[in-house]
Amino acid sequence: MSKLLTAIVIFSMFGSAYAISFGAGGEYRNLLVDGVDANPGIVADVYFKMLPFLGARFGIADIDMPEGSTNYTVGVHTGADLMFFIPLQGAPIDPYLLLGFTYTGNGATVIDLTGGAGVDFFFNPQFGLYLEGAINYKDIEDVDSSNPLYIGGGLKVKVPMP
Repeated sequence: MSKLLTAIVIFSMFGSAYAISFGAGGEYRNLLVDGVDANPGIVADVYFKMLPFLGARFGIADIDMPEGSTNYTVGVHTGADLMFFIPLQGAPIDPYLLLGFTYTGNGATVIDLTGGAGVDFFFNPQFGLYLEGAINYKDIEDVDSSNPLYIGGGLKVKVPMP
């Protein structure tokens, strides 16, 4: 938990008045993968917008619900997504490209690379919705073995900074 607080302080120093956002939403995972059924998931993230065109996202909770089981992950993972925003002056939308990296070691080492795009729709300066889609490249040595696509969306709340 102290790592998360340290990251919040460091990233907020580089940001604007709304440097930190929290997001919660749902995803539909494992789309277009042969032999695997698509399944829902629930995610919670913390976002840091360091510059008008650059942000970072860290997962703080993940509930994966494949048929017959439920998997939980809580806490900051050993991975992050960089978000490259495409500035649109005066528009209520904020499109972005994302590039992510996650390292998991649990007896076997798994490296996930994520690439995708999304958009934030803000109703006012503090509340909005997001919608995104991405591909996870899960096996670096054999890229065709598992490249699940996911789509997701949810609520994003900006936290005002003093």
